[in-house]
Amino acid sequence: MTLGTFLHYDINFYAMALVASVLGIMHWRRSGSGHAVRLFRGLLTVTLVMLALEVVSWAFDGRPGGGYRRLNYASNLFYLWLNPLIPCLWASYIDYAIFGSVRRLRRRLYYSHPMIVSTLLVAVQPFWPVLFTVSDANQYARGPAIWVNVASTFAMLVLIIAIAVRNRSRLRDGVVPAIILFITGPAIAVVVQMVVYGALLIWPMMALALVVSYVVLETVTASRDHLTGLSSRLRVEEHVRNLVDSRTGFGLIVMDLDDFKLINDQYGHQSGDEALILFADLLRDVFASQRIVARFGGDEFAVVTASTTNEQLDAYKRRLLRRVDALNADANRPYRIRMSYGATVANPSGGDTLETAFSRADALMYADKAQNKNLQRRASDRSGPFVAVDPA
Repeated sequence: MTLGTFLHYDINFYAMALVASVLGIMHWRRSGSGHAVRLFRGLLTVTLVMLALEVVSWAFDGRPGGGYRRLNYASNLFYLWLNPLIPCLWASYIDYAIFGSVRRLRRRLYYSHPMIVSTLLVAVQPFWPVLFTVSDANQYARGPAIWVNVASTFAMLVLIIAIAVRNRSRLRDGVVPAIILFITGPAIAVVVQMVVYGALLIWPMMALALVVSYVVLETVTASRDHLTGLSSRLRVEEHVRNLVDSRTGFGLIVMDLDDFKLINDQYGHQSGDEALILFADLLRDVFASQRIVARFGGDEFAVVTASTTNEQLDAYKRRLLRRVDALNADANRPYRIRMSYGATVANPSGGDTLETAFSRADALMYADKAQNKNLQRRASDRSGPFVAVDPA
């Protein structure tokens, strides 16, 4: 390879090295084998393949000889067939990041509709060159149907943004603008490369978007609960420690769902997940002005508020109970949600720490839970055995 040839493709080579480095880091860090990780690895791997195919297709173009012509044709055919796969994987990855449901992805065919269209066009190509032609002189030229691939790619990118915006409440602040930014870069590159023939921008820009995405997701994923989209326990503890270090007073509320195990046992874990998501949505509404609303683990939740009086914390409880009652009035669900609530005002200047604040709030929550059990027992004495879920 001459220096001139290398300089023509150098941006692709650097992008390939960047993507390969991220794949290596993920392997070295043992990032896991969860569905989200597999989808992201798929994004990186396909991008790496596309970067290589782009170089190969341009390297063969115009070289004399029947062998080079066949290689030129085959590399472009494979390249154009795989083109829509990246937006399909992007859409699947964003959807799973929001909803965490493989079943949902399967129902949506992993957003593979552009790939189905591309496969049909590739199947027709040998008989009717709609995607591209390669002349006897081994010169590649675009065909009219290539714009179908471009249109389906843009449609999927718009869909990704729409999914993220519509479900932004499930995502941490700043993630939706980041998604839009990551998609905008490759989208602009597509336009430029289609207008300026010979420019190699799409896949290097995609590689950059993926690397930046990886960096952002590394800082966000650990801070967010996967099922509910609320902050994670790690984020709560980090925030409380910062408040303690700065000697800033705060309110701490801890809650858990009463008899949650019965929902799982009688109606299955899917109903249990639904109950957690519904309760999380209530917390978002009630504590919309608060920075940290979290799922602490299992059926436990925590909220860190700027409120520093017990009266304010009690007002939150009353408002939340009203919202829970309204939710339970919905006859479409066979179970009812009940909660226990403990709240305390923490004063780091007076010696409060993360441990003492949570210890007090936990004690108050368990006292509330015991009181709830007593009320249930009295109701049971009057009307028969208490059941935490309503019959269908």
